[in-house]
Amino acid sequence: MIDKIQLTLYEIFGYFLPGALASVSLALTYWALCIPTVPFPAYKGQPTLTAWVALIAVSYLMGHLVQGIGNRFLRGAENAALGPQGTIATEIRNVGRSRAAELMGIKTDSLDPISLFRFADEFSVQKGLLGDRDIFVYREGFYKGCTISLAMVCIALLLRAIFEGTAIRMPAYVYFISRAQIFTTAILVAIAARICKARFHRFGAYRVTRAFFAFLVLSKSQDEQQKEGHINA
Repeated sequence: MIDKIQLTLYEIFGYFLPGALASVSLALTYWALCIPTVPFPAYKGQPTLTAWVALIAVSYLMGHLVQGIGNRFLRGAENAALGPQGTIATEIRNVGRSRAAELMGIKTDSLDPISLFRFADEFSVQKGLLGDRDIFVYREGFYKGCTISLAMVCIALLLRAIFEGTAIRMPAYVYFISRAQIFTTAILVAIAARICKARFHRFGAYRVTRAFFAFLVLSKSQDEQQKEGHINA
């Protein structure tokens, strides 16, 4: 049951919410480029059940697209922690790399930071001791998706600001939005994207360091158990 709840959380925070923001950016882009002088009919914002289902499906699919873009442009947590200039101390990195290479039966030089992380992560998974792994994974995915989707919203707002006549139609009046207001909103969105990017890097670092130190602890325990077994034998 817990695994299903965690999967649902990732679907919501990793795909649906960033996808919803990306869908808003596409709508703003279409409004700016195709119908820039048509006021947005805010008073008609009462979608039917079919429309809600379609919006949820589109947001979910857009979320996968956003994550794909994020995987292309937002990465490097493994190198940041386990690379030559990584945040984990050199001596500790070398111990972990040597121990992983010994268990895999390969040379130490063959282990790049990404392979080392993947082995360390899988080692703890196979031991069934995950700690906060799932929390770090879905939060990293959430902030990665939000970084990309908020950047898309910012670009869409800048496109909208190029054209005059931005307005929202209400039942009794039409509210016109100035370019200054749109630019201000774009700046705020850009700041939010920057904050999300920083949070993405933080949880990426948590994900990598958790896996690496869990591997060090679990592999050490395994060695001690094997030694005790030989002594008892």
